[in-house]
Amino acid sequence: MTRQTMRFVLACACILIGAAFMMGLFVLTVPESNQRVMDLAAGIVLGWGSLALSFYFGTSESSAHKTDVMADRPTGRPGDPVHTEEED
Repeated sequence: MTRQTMRFVLACACILIGAAFMMGLFVLTVPESNQRVMDLAAGIVLGWGSLALSFYFGTSESSAHKTDVMADRPTGRPGDPVHTEEED
């Protein structure tokens, strides 16, 4: 599994967990004494999904792609496909 595939799977899992959590809140009754805890948990779980979306639709994915491309760039050293030697 590649790094990008793993990120995509984790992002989808975060979004699905958030959706399941919200659907559960509509079905289940939360006791009044636990309302604040559920509000906090809902904010955390929904935050995971928003982070996943901001990664894919923000600049982070293109920045990660740029880093991968720069790691494979030619260096000009011997053995490199674009290695050049100085002429006398």
